[in-house]
Amino acid sequence: MPWSSPPARLRRWAVTSAVAIGAVHAVSGATAPSISSALDVQVQVSTPFTYRITINQAWTLNSFDAKPLPAGLSLNKRLGIISGKPTAVGTNQITISASQDNLPDRTLTDTLTLRVTAAPAPPLFSLDPMSTNVLDGTLVTLTSEAIGTGTIGYQWFTGFQFRGNTFVGDPIPGATNSSLTVRAGSDADTGLYFSSAHNLAGTNFSAAATIGVVLKPTIDYQPTLLRLHAGMSSQIYVSGYGGAELNFQWQKDGKVLTGETNNFIELSPVKPEDAGKYVAVLSNLAGQITSDPIVVQIFDPIRLQMTHTAPGNAVLNFNTIPKSDYSIYYLDQLSGGDLFWNYLSTVTAASTNVSRNVISSKPTRVFTVFPNF
Repeated sequence: MPWSSPPARLRRWAVTSAVAIGAVHAVSGATAPSISSALDVQVQVSTPFTYRITINQAWTLNSFDAKPLPAGLSLNKRLGIISGKPTAVGTNQITISASQDNLPDRTLTDTLTLRVTAAPAPPLFSLDPMSTNVLDGTLVTLTSEAIGTGTIGYQWFTGFQFRGNTFVGDPIPGATNSSLTVRAGSDADTGLYFSSAHNLAGTNFSAAATIGVVLKPTIDYQPTLLRLHAGMSSQIYVSGYGGAELNFQWQKDGKVLTGETNNFIELSPVKPEDAGKYVAVLSNLAGQITSDPIVVQIFDPIRLQMTHTAPGNAVLNFNTIPKSDYSIYYLDQLSGGDLFWNYLSTVTAASTNVSRNVISSKPTRVFTVFPNF
């Protein structure tokens, strides 16, 4: 018979239908083709980065693309690997694609968000400890503050020296907070203090602060009498101690001398009106002390006279302050080259005038006198 029996026809239809039904079932249950690699990733600037473009289908991928890529990154178009070290902080929107033989129905595209963040850095100090001067026994709190990424730890140091741009000192045991409290009052508690701040990226140091202890002022040296010739240059000087911030104020004959706030007064040149009684008032937070009066006496300027007594001999006369020492110098050359005074002798004045015989083998000799005070 030219045609099949009904059972055979029925069986052929059933097989065909089964194939068709099976194919429909397979398509309806499949996942839609897409790029399966993460589409929102983060990396720190200047650190190594690797990213592979993948899909959720078993295609034979042989062509990839990614653009625009931030500076420092490149793409292996055959393997679909983006790698390198990004050089700039920012958020980048990158169009990525994966393809099998560049077939339109076998090409997948999506957007990768690449966030390049700042690399961790050592903390930076926003507040340095401040130097201070306090009374003996005072509690002093030094405060520092650092900003940075991650957890920041502190360590305080005392004493320092520079090595390059880094402070090096002795760590204070247990001083690991941003603030440090010490009691001023001994050499061990005065001096320089500084803090370090550290995180996973490294360590930085604060500026150094000084704790100065203010002690009650004392005077360890002062003259009681100055006898000077008018025209000289001299100083009235007092040496005192009082720790930090010791102030001086001079008075003359009971009146404050405006602007005289050093430990000395410069008298240059000395004038007759400079004679008088001077005192220095030393003060700080702990109190003040006044020096004993310093009596300044002013005498006439030194005047020299020469009396020739014989060839090559003469008598040198000059006025003096009794019980004071004077040195006599001479000069044989008045011009040309450097003038160098030669020492002749030293005399102690017994009265207000000195006469001294001088002998010279030179036709011309010049003499001068310097007081030794």
